[in-house]
Order: sequence, then C-alpha cells, then structure tokens
Amino acid sequence: MGLVAAAWESTRFAIWVLVEPQETFERLRQRGSVGAAIVMIGLALAVRVATFFTTAFHFSSAEPSEVNFAGEVLRLLVPLLTWVVANYAVTAILYGEGTLRAIFVASSYCLAPYVLLTPWISLATNVLTLSEAALVNGAQAMVYAWTGLLFFISVKVIHNYEWGQTLAITLLTLATMLATWAVAATIYGLTDQVLHFFREVVREALLR
Repeated sequence: MGLVAAAWESTRFAIWVLVEPQETFERLRQRGSVGAAIVMIGLALAVRVATFFTTAFHFSSAEPSEVNFAGEVLRLLVPLLTWVVANYAVTAILYGEGTLRAIFVASSYCLAPYVLLTPWISLATNVLTLSEAALVNGAQAMVYAWTGLLFFISVKVIHNYEWGQTLAITLLTLATMLATWAVAATIYGLTDQVLHFFREVVREALLR
C-alpha cells in the first residue's frame, strides 16, 4: 500500500470509528492495514508536536523552545506500544481471538479523537481567555475519555468478548502495563547503578 492510499484509508477509518466504533473495529480486524495504522500513529505524533506551536501562550505549559520533543513522542508511543503488547499477552492466555496485528491496528485508530479534535481545541485557545479555561479543559477531558472508550470497545470487538469480560481484560491489561513499566524501571535503575560502580572502579584504577 502506497503512502497516499495509506493516508486515505487512515482518514476514512478515523472518521468511521467515531461514528460506528464497533462496526469499524470489526472491519479493521478483518482487513485493517498496518501501513495505514502507522500513518495514524504518525498523525497523532504530529498533532502532539504541533500543539506546542498552535496553543496560545496563556494556555501553554511551556514554550516550544523549552520542550523535549523526543520525550513528548515517547510519552505517546511507549504507552501505546505497551498497551498492544500487554493486551496481546493477556488475551493470548485468556482465549482472546485477536492477533497482535489486529490489536496494533485497532489501537492506532483509538487515537482518532485525539488526532481529529485536538488541533481544533488548540486553535480555539487563540480566541479564548483564561477565564474560559474550563471550556478547553472540558474539551480535552472529552477527547481523552472518548479515546479511552474506544480502547475499551476495541478490546470487546477484536477479541469477541462479552462486556463483563471486556472490563476484566481491560483492567488486567492496565495492570500488566504498570507491572511492565515497574520492571523496566527497576532494570534501568539496577543497570545504572552497576555502570556507575564500574565507572568508579575504573576511575580509581586510573588514579592509582
């Protein structure tokens, strides 16, 4: 699939998933494109970066020159990819029907509210005052809630679960994500301490 075709497919499914999420996720499970899913994630990353430039200064938490854009990209990518892997691990044990590919594709389209609505919220800050911050905060909360709801619905459709099973699997996936991050942080901390120890040993050896 070419880039233009992938972008077109991303746009179509992004709109459909807002209107008919269950039907759209079913279509994505059957014939969703990984290329189009990657384009969708790329658009989400672009929106994340662009908001630092388009949000009015009185609503912005930092100037663009102060932002670590690599860190901002990771703040979006790491949770998304951890969700995909954690959900696959949990559902592989608990009789889910979705493949890793289907989970990845469906999860990317759960970002549709963020991609399609965040730019408008960001631009609106340029004509609003701080006294109207509740409107902006409310709109942002709606986007995040809508995104979370789509993740929930995607679990049901991709794995063909009942609603009660979906809730349990979603909570288990979130718990697995937290456990994964905790283990990764522990390994990082231990590795850093070991490297620091060896650096000190080498430094002492060179000074003698």
